[in-house]
Amino acid sequence: MGSEDLFKKKRGPKTAKDLARRNAVKSPLAKILIVCEGKKTEPNYFEDLINHYELLTASVIDVTGECGSSPMCVVRHAKEKHKEMTEKGAPYDQIFVVIDKDAHTDYVAALDALRRSKPSSSWFTVNSVPCFEYWLLLHYTYSTKAFRNLPGNSSGNQIVS
Repeated sequence: MGSEDLFKKKRGPKTAKDLARRNAVKSPLAKILIVCEGKKTEPNYFEDLINHYELLTASVIDVTGECGSSPMCVVRHAKEKHKEMTEKGAPYDQIFVVIDKDAHTDYVAALDALRRSKPSSSWFTVNSVPCFEYWLLLHYTYSTKAFRNLPGNSSGNQIVS
């Protein structure tokens, strides 16, 4: 008996349990819905963000001009998408609703509707005041300029031009 046998244990033959495939340890990632007013700016921004950070479970759904881009239309669209996926048995874990304050008359009503949404822990409001384009501008340059809606020229158009 040599010293190399000191730490060896006697083991029996491997059983089927020892050789069986182990269960998955990773928990599934959250399924996220992002609903925004814009047709191009917001969806492009979020899709680029998803690709950059490789967030494979996030789904960007945009609200086109067909249903109107008012905050209440965005909220209604988000609720419809949530209901549709819940009925299919694959509900979203988190729903982010991106709305601009702009000069919409139903902005406060949309915020109230989102506060009342169930389950409240799943619904998130992303307010952009005065508009989403201003937030994007701040990514690239410092600005203290006040952008206000002018007749025939929204704050978003002023920023882009």
